[in-house]
Amino acid sequence: YTLTLNGGLLFSSGTPPTAGLVWTGTITCQTPPSPPEDCVGGITICSGQTFNNTTTNTGAVADLNFTSAGCLSALERQGTWYNFSPSSSGTVGFTINPSDPLDDYDFALWGPFPPGSNPSTICPPLGAPLRCSWAAPSGATGLNAASTDQSEGAAGDKWVQQLTVTTGQVYLLYISNYSMSGLSFGLTWQLGNGASLDCTVLPVQLLTLTATPAEGKVLVDWATASEMNSSHFVVERSG
Repeated sequence: YTLTLNGGLLFSSGTPPTAGLVWTGTITCQTPPSPPEDCVGGITICSGQTFNNTTTNTGAVADLNFTSAGCLSALERQGTWYNFSPSSSGTVGFTINPSDPLDDYDFALWGPFPPGSNPSTICPPLGAPLRCSWAAPSGATGLNAASTDQSEGAAGDKWVQQLTVTTGQVYLLYISNYSMSGLSFGLTWQLGNGASLDCTVLPVQLLTLTATPAEGKVLVDWATASEMNSSHFVVERSG
């Protein structure tokens, strides 16, 4: 076996490897941000935007169990987490449309969580989802005004009841590619009765910030969980 760092060889065991302690070292690294395939790394959806997404991963953490997964009997399969918050009350529906009409996408939605909630405090969801579809047919799925059921299994028609939302509430959404095809989907929103989605998205989610005195200077280190549309950092000091 070999140990490498940034492409450089640190140690090679030879063949066969020598028994016992043969190499020691100290590596300093920052925790990488959570991927959107994990609940805490979920993508914030803003302003009723339409987008396309796909994943070939299941993330680093098993966020769902048979209690919290609701109708998603297979738990997590090539899925992505999202979160959104209405900035005004009304009704919310959406359509998940696979790029391949033969693809089978499923979803589950949890909430409402209190205003101001963020993934670090509400992930993973502990209770059953508010809306859930695990319908077997392929094609589009989502929430609409015509449906009256709130959860459906494999025999469902792929549509469950739309949401009635209140300003400030927070929701978690997990969209799962049951087919595990790696093919993308598009998501569009149907916002009614005055509903809109909050577009107040902080560009940086800060994990840590430390300042250490040194000779004639101060050493400042920080780590972020996510960065969106940010170009640079400005560090200011005060006497």
